[in-house]
Amino acid sequence: MPYTKSHYLTVRCAACECWLHPRALPAHGTRCHGRPWVADVGGTTLVTGELAEQLSRLLPEDLVGRPTFSPQRVLSPGPDEFLLPEVHQSIVVASPLSGVSPGVWTHVARAGLREEGESALRKAMTVDGFAELRAQLAVDLVECTHCGQFLTEHGLATHHRTNIACRWGRAAALVTDMWADGRRDPWSVPGAPLEWGALKAKVSWRRRLEVVPFPRWTAVLLSPGSDDLETGTTPAPTTSEDCQPAVKVGRPAADAGSEAVRRTSGHAS
Repeated sequence: MPYTKSHYLTVRCAACECWLHPRALPAHGTRCHGRPWVADVGGTTLVTGELAEQLSRLLPEDLVGRPTFSPQRVLSPGPDEFLLPEVHQSIVVASPLSGVSPGVWTHVARAGLREEGESALRKAMTVDGFAELRAQLAVDLVECTHCGQFLTEHGLATHHRTNIACRWGRAAALVTDMWADGRRDPWSVPGAPLEWGALKAKVSWRRRLEVVPFPRWTAVLLSPGSDDLETGTTPAPTTSEDCQPAVKVGRPAADAGSEAVRRTSGHAS
């Protein structure tokens, strides 16, 4: 069954940083992991092509796995989310060396495979061999200041544009900072319009409106009103109890601001 897109304002789960349909929040609470999914990213790295074929044979089974992708990304990819055939056939690997990140290890291993063949991969599996390879091969890596991944400087711009975990983590960090400054989703602000058109129609609300784009949805926030700023108070955080199933969900007007509502496929997570 094909996925269909829907437009609606979003509400925040402060535990895992998902922004979803308000009616989905209570059900989401029963399966929420209590932390952002990007917190569990970093133990493995994606490997494609010839290196994937070689490492599948050479690495212990407990260091090799298959990547998983959400149904939305496979069936209805957004901009810069299309999965190439080689990615579908890829593997994820953990580093065989303690203290060496998977990203750094695979970069050195790929360069070694290109220069010296399979023997370089076997050498890279030992501490001394890896150090020797890294010293003799032209592998200049830089660290992404947002997500901590190591990659070539040439690939940094592409990483920032296409890496889902990095993009998601940057957006979540920005929302956390904005939340700490008193911004809240419309469902947490007493008297706030719950339709996109109404939020845009009145200057007093439009001036408070701010959005943060995530890879698969957009966070919609309102800055504190003048009364809140004068008293030093902020709206109460959103919880699953704040969202009642009978709440009306507004559809946005077809205008230039429609990017500020979540675009999703299938069901909310």
